[in-house]
Amino acid sequence: MRRRYLAPLLALVLASGQGCQGQPKSPADPMGEQRKQASSSKDPDVLSEWLISELLSPGGDAAQAKRARARLDELQIKGAHAAFARGLDDMFHGRPRRAAESFLEVLAAEAERDPNEEGAALGRLRAWYSAQKAYELSGHLEGFDEAHKKQFSDWLERPGNIGFRAYGTLVEMTARHQVRSRVQDRVARVRDLLGCVSTVQFAGPFGKGRSADLLESFEAEKPGPWPVRFHDDLRPEDSPRRYDAKVRGCDADLDAPVREGIFYAQSYIELEKTEDLIIAASGAFRVWIDDHLVLDRDPRKFGVWPDFGVRVELGPGKHRVLWKLSSGSTSLRVVRPDGRALPVRSSALAPGFVGVPPRVLPNPNDLMAYVEGLQEEKEMSPAERFIVASLLDFEGSPDAASVLFEPLVRDPEKATGGVLMTAAGFVESDPIFDESQTRDLMHELYVRAEQRDRGLWYPRYATALWLGDQKGKVHALPKLEQQAREFPEVLTLEFTLAAFYEELGWGPEFEATVQRILEKFPTEPDALTYAIDVAEARGDHQKVEELLERLKKADPDTEVLFSRALSRRDYETAKSELKRLLSRRPERKDIQDRIDALLERSGDESVVWQRLERAVEREPRDIHARLALADAELARGQKSALARAVVSAIQAGGDPSLLESAIDLAEGVTALEPYRLDGKAVIAEFEREGTELAGTAARVLDYGAVLVRSDGSSQFLEHEIVRIQSEEAIRQFAEMDVGGLTLKLRVLKKDGRILEPESVRGKPTQTMPHLEVGDYVEQERIFSNWGRGDGSSYMGPTWNFREEGIAYARSEFVVIAPKAKSLIVEATGGAPEPVVTEAGPFVVRRFRVDRSPAYVSEPNSPPTAEFLPRVTVAWGLEFAERLDALRASAVTLTPVDPRVKRIAERIVEGVSEKRPLERARKLYHWILDNVQEGSTEDGRQVVVSRNGRRENGFEILCEALGIPVAWVMAESRIASPPRGPISEFERPLFPLLRVGSGKDVEYLTMDNRYAPFGTIPSHVRGQNAYVLGGGQLGKATIPLGGIDDSITYRGTGELKENGDAELHLEIVFEGKYGASLRAGLAEIPENQLPGIIESQLLAQHLSGARLVRHEVKKKDALDEPLILEVEVEVPHFGTMAGGVLLLGPPFMPRLSQLTSLAERKTPLLIAERVEQGLDLRVTLPPGYIAEVYPTSGAFGEKGSFFKIEDAYTSGATGPSTVRLKRRVVTEAGRIQVESYPKFQEYTRAADSALARAVRVRRTR
Repeated sequence: MRRRYLAPLLALVLASGQGCQGQPKSPADPMGEQRKQASSSKDPDVLSEWLISELLSPGGDAAQAKRARARLDELQIKGAHAAFARGLDDMFHGRPRRAAESFLEVLAAEAERDPNEEGAALGRLRAWYSAQKAYELSGHLEGFDEAHKKQFSDWLERPGNIGFRAYGTLVEMTARHQVRSRVQDRVARVRDLLGCVSTVQFAGPFGKGRSADLLESFEAEKPGPWPVRFHDDLRPEDSPRRYDAKVRGCDADLDAPVREGIFYAQSYIELEKTEDLIIAASGAFRVWIDDHLVLDRDPRKFGVWPDFGVRVELGPGKHRVLWKLSSGSTSLRVVRPDGRALPVRSSALAPGFVGVPPRVLPNPNDLMAYVEGLQEEKEMSPAERFIVASLLDFEGSPDAASVLFEPLVRDPEKATGGVLMTAAGFVESDPIFDESQTRDLMHELYVRAEQRDRGLWYPRYATALWLGDQKGKVHALPKLEQQAREFPEVLTLEFTLAAFYEELGWGPEFEATVQRILEKFPTEPDALTYAIDVAEARGDHQKVEELLERLKKADPDTEVLFSRALSRRDYETAKSELKRLLSRRPERKDIQDRIDALLERSGDESVVWQRLERAVEREPRDIHARLALADAELARGQKSALARAVVSAIQAGGDPSLLESAIDLAEGVTALEPYRLDGKAVIAEFEREGTELAGTAARVLDYGAVLVRSDGSSQFLEHEIVRIQSEEAIRQFAEMDVGGLTLKLRVLKKDGRILEPESVRGKPTQTMPHLEVGDYVEQERIFSNWGRGDGSSYMGPTWNFREEGIAYARSEFVVIAPKAKSLIVEATGGAPEPVVTEAGPFVVRRFRVDRSPAYVSEPNSPPTAEFLPRVTVAWGLEFAERLDALRASAVTLTPVDPRVKRIAERIVEGVSEKRPLERARKLYHWILDNVQEGSTEDGRQVVVSRNGRRENGFEILCEALGIPVAWVMAESRIASPPRGPISEFERPLFPLLRVGSGKDVEYLTMDNRYAPFGTIPSHVRGQNAYVLGGGQLGKATIPLGGIDDSITYRGTGELKENGDAELHLEIVFEGKYGASLRAGLAEIPENQLPGIIESQLLAQHLSGARLVRHEVKKKDALDEPLILEVEVEVPHFGTMAGGVLLLGPPFMPRLSQLTSLAERKTPLLIAERVEQGLDLRVTLPPGYIAEVYPTSGAFGEKGSFFKIEDAYTSGATGPSTVRLKRRVVTEAGRIQVESYPKFQEYTRAADSALARAVRVRRTR
């Protein structure tokens, strides 16, 4: 059965209308009232609105829409309103020509309208929508552009109220006609119509190639002329610079190979008098005029992207226009408010521009008035809502479109088919949905749209394609064939049928479909191309030539003639065709390359070199082009070609992996050849010395050599030889990792044979053949690291001279580094001193250890690597740089979606805005209860799909409610202490979230879905931390207090004379213990719980205890301790010895387990704070008294401690009692070797005191 995603998703995202304000009150049956009024009316507006309502309003009906359309046509009603209604109806129902004609009528009406009259803004939007739809629908309509070219020309001269956006679309329609009519100099004509400037300069790239760079300010923003090159400490050799743009028509491109980053563009324009104008820079995030910010499209602002262009008043003289971009491609239009080009002179350098600030006029983007009001649902007609939402989607804001469209689709049962179909189009690109939701929700909407209105062609087409994807294309054909008969004007249906037939190999059906397309669309280029293929397959060459001439006339830019000539190896004809195309489209840089490729294929090799260079210049990130160019250079004897290609590729932002492999093979082996060892000779020397190494395996050779270059790139040669000494070693080394470039991987048998493994494609390891005890496994390989390419920093490998469980015969590490770099060598754990020599521009350091025994680790020790002899090398490391990278990674450009905000408001309903932490607590628990941890990063999708990174979902919910939230990186008291500048740079940092501000803050993690709000690891409490939020780096100290991780046993009991007892206990689990138990309870069936409590929780402390009753309290109150209430019968709770009952206090830990070693060579690591308490009041048998021994002990001033506060109370009027009250806290941290004896004394004293029995005896 098909899953129904629509209802739950819309309930979640649309919030069923909750939280909306200003909803208009409407009659109980608004459509019924409207139909009643319109059915007898002859008023054009009433009848036009009736049709629009049946198409768009909730409750609209397909049959009633037909009645309304018939009435409109019957009365031959004209006007913009009626034309728009007809255009929608025809567009929805597969009548593209009539729809396009109707939309042009709307444009005609707006062209006659006064831009200052009431409702003009909506008129401009209606004109823009109509122009866009007329353009889209008319692309394949025979003679449409020719028939309307006079209208287009008139509107371009006198645009009236169509607006500058519709004007731009009209220019596109005119350009399309000019292309088909072979108009000369059409590129320049289009540029002049659009008002594009002809001179642009770029500056860049700035930043570090991170998304957070969009929020940074760079030197190019400063007033004053740009220098040729900008200052950059991090990349002095690749600092940002000034470039002249290559302008082709309206498009200005940075015609140079550059890395990714932030770019700026500028142009100086000159006006003869004061002008009211619109400046529109494509792709701009910010725009300045005369060094004054006039437009800010901050990507964190919801729906900001349609804010395209700014209207200003500028005086006579020169003006500097500067704008910020994310790439080196843009255009700049200078137009009048009605869209007509304002002729201006533009130049690259013009110091002394007008110093008067520009006067910013009302926003020319009529859409933005709707975007700014999205938080509240404003009253508007269905047509207005439909137009604005559609334009928002067209402008790349489908999320804003979906929000604005909500009232029309809120009740899917009442939504019209056209509305459901349109909503599906918005969903397709709406970033709030993940891929799976998008697919299923679109399908659900299309299914419902088809059910509501069978006359809609696109939903039926979409569901047929879905069927073809699910069951195979052959199952979709009957539906598509039926639709093609019902909607003969819809070209998409016919082309899809042709494509399916061709793919399935149904020749006759394919030919018939092609013939039908050609009859209906005789000048459609794709139809002619299909027909040419059919005619050629039949061998009808005369028909082929006829069709080729028709194609050339219909599409002068077609490349079919070129492709056919190339397939015949008719290079002269192919070259002639390419030259014809180049004369028509001089802006197409690729055409010259294709001409050169033809010459190469025809045997002319003189063009190869130039073609490769142009390919790299055109697309700097094309690694295949770079590899081909480097190969050609190598052939000419340029040995450094590959290395230079890698550096250039990295600087351009390309993936250098292909080049890396080539350089490993071509240069790496050569460069490291002097440092390679003969494996057989090493084995022979080992056997000659007769060295015996204990362990499951012996590492005969552990060798590494790293060659570092000044640019930070390096190559690392690793050579290992292992002697197999046990079955365990056979299992361990049977599969070998094959990362890097393998030089040798083989088994050297005892009898002298050499066996190599067989490579299996796609397998990440290789199986070593016939491995036996006494064999040797040898592996030699090279790893390349290309770094940042600027030489500012380098981080080398860490080399350990010892290993746990495996002894080393020879461990050697060689570092070959440039003299010019200040290499940091961090040697710890008793690493050897290097032997230093020089080799030209390099310094060679050799570290070597022979006969290194296997390392034996101690229990509860920090990571083994901390104590091994090791060497790490680096240069240029700055902890501040690492923090800055972390800060940038924490910056999110995701805007707060109003739908997410509504979800957040529902979650915190009833909690005042004045209590932000309580609101955050609600959000925290909602995330943990509803979101499954996954890989999705986008917080919006995490919230809606309920899957992904919980922290990101929590973060965006907090932001939606204005609750301050930031990432914090905390240091840890259990981390390895820095041993030098490298380990200082690499110090461990633990991510936390900080919620709130000032003193009212809470730190938390979201690793455990059962953890209380405010849970953090105990080892970060009281530690320094770095706050990454707000775009600025801050510092903080994690509070010492917080949620304690503890278990407390409290309750009462009754002791009998024979030592048995009945206990009533509450076991209180706080912090991580409560979270762990809640997680366990979620997995345990209720009927198994008693047995588990008795056997696992009680038995280890109360031998023989029998569970009488149990109850779990506060299981779902995650912020409160979990309480397990039990009643138990305990035999021998007190042990009789010499007439005295000895009570051994239960539930106390044995701390001496931590200090089982007599001495330590490494610190004792206590990873988490542990707290355990007991508060048990036991009633004694009549006539008995108790002897108690209160005491306490501690280790360190604020460290671990135990406290015994037992007390005896004589019962003057009732039974006597003894209160067993104890508390034991073991703090997280490291017990250093020198402090271990004292800690050992402390644990023994604690165990002795905690285990000491309370003596209970008779008074007489």
